[in-house]
Amino acid sequence: MLDERDENGQPTISEGELEAISLAYTDAPPPRVFCPQIPTPKQQQFLNLSCIEGFFGGAAGGAKSSALLIAALQYVHVPGYAAIIFRKSYPLLSQPGGLLFRAKEWLIAQGVQYSGERKTFTFPSGATLSFGHLESTDSHFNYAGSEYQFIGFDELTEFPETQYTFLFSRLRRVSTIDVPLRVRSASNPGGTGHGWVRERFVSDEAMDDILARSTDAAANLSTYYVGDRAFVPSMLRDNPHINYAEYMRSLDRLDPVTRARLVAGDWRVSEAGVFKQDWLRYFCFQGANSYGLFAPGNNSQPVSGVVVGECTRFLTVDCAASSDDVKIERRTGRRSRSVVSSWDYHAPSGNLFWRDQAAGYWGFTELVAQVTQMIVAERPSWTGIEGEKTGKALLSVLSNRNVRELSHQGKDKLARASDMLNIAARGKFWIPADALWRRETETELLTWTGHPDETADRIDTAAYAGIHCGHNRVGPIRLHGPLITSSGLLAGQSQI
Repeated sequence: MLDERDENGQPTISEGELEAISLAYTDAPPPRVFCPQIPTPKQQQFLNLSCIEGFFGGAAGGAKSSALLIAALQYVHVPGYAAIIFRKSYPLLSQPGGLLFRAKEWLIAQGVQYSGERKTFTFPSGATLSFGHLESTDSHFNYAGSEYQFIGFDELTEFPETQYTFLFSRLRRVSTIDVPLRVRSASNPGGTGHGWVRERFVSDEAMDDILARSTDAAANLSTYYVGDRAFVPSMLRDNPHINYAEYMRSLDRLDPVTRARLVAGDWRVSEAGVFKQDWLRYFCFQGANSYGLFAPGNNSQPVSGVVVGECTRFLTVDCAASSDDVKIERRTGRRSRSVVSSWDYHAPSGNLFWRDQAAGYWGFTELVAQVTQMIVAERPSWTGIEGEKTGKALLSVLSNRNVRELSHQGKDKLARASDMLNIAARGKFWIPADALWRRETETELLTWTGHPDETADRIDTAAYAGIHCGHNRVGPIRLHGPLITSSGLLAGQSQI
């Protein structure tokens, strides 16, 4: 229960009344006099939230920070209204182009008084908008005696959850101030708080819908809820005020993890995944006869090469609708794809090159055509096909193409991938730097934790390639805890 009276003896609202008050303020428009920017449809979706706790998050450039400022300004015409917006540190708060900078541009020219010492704007109504930072671990206690009706967090993933939740205690009002009580935040994925922010706001349903839209506008995406906490996803295309093509060129230069977070608004990507970002290696095709190998982190000029003729070429095929795929679809509603991958294995060096791949939701006739096309183009020494359901039929149809049946031998996906992971951990797993399928493949690799419900169609073909290369002979790899061997058992465990 919140205090019934404040420090001045004025009555305050009880915690039990918070939700009822907020529900009375749906579709409140921002006051145009102090907000020169017309909200985008996605921003308006955020502004219309009637719940206490709302989060605006996703891809970079989605106009999230502006939405937070507009939300804070919605009730500055009400006497006594007090709002505050936090950044993690003072340099972030005061940097050019930041929210405080933008607020000055919007408000000072319209005659709103500003105190640089207190970093507070005072409106003609007497309402205030303040800016603060929580740089040290106990900075939030500096606001223990404060009272706000709006509390905002810009780049929420920079904050620890304890600071965020503590400030709910400052969310209150006297009964004479007729405004809703709101906590609003905005952020891209990533940062030290990525995990708790995702858990608090981003449901599996939201993440599936976001990834299905990729970099498209999120305007048609719903508002998603975890309990009574709202999440409004945004994409770069939701912001008409930004040069999309130019900004995308800038984001293309980022590392795969950061790019997946900022371009696609992907909350799944985690540094705690099984496949590590620093394992990724890239190559280029130097004509038809050699591979140019790039140094880690520098794809400008190959530093060494491998002769294609010294490699063994083969294909691996993972057909959709295997028993594992059917179980995943029943549990999650997500369909699997069929994937055909082409590989070159250079035995003298132990390097495995992912030459090409094709993936899609294909019927059987198209699947046969896709595999046949890859065989004709790549001319492999053999083609391995997972021998379950659709794969059995495919093996029969292509029996004159030197095909082999691949069996998972009852192992789960993580156990099957142990050899491939060993190869990658040794810096010997190579992806074409300019492949059109590179980004989506990197995202699948870097988001995979080994959970049986996760998408791993491409990983399955890579796992079978790793098994063929036989790198299980050099020992197991540590995957964040117990050692997992190619048998699928923990190290030291015996087969029953």
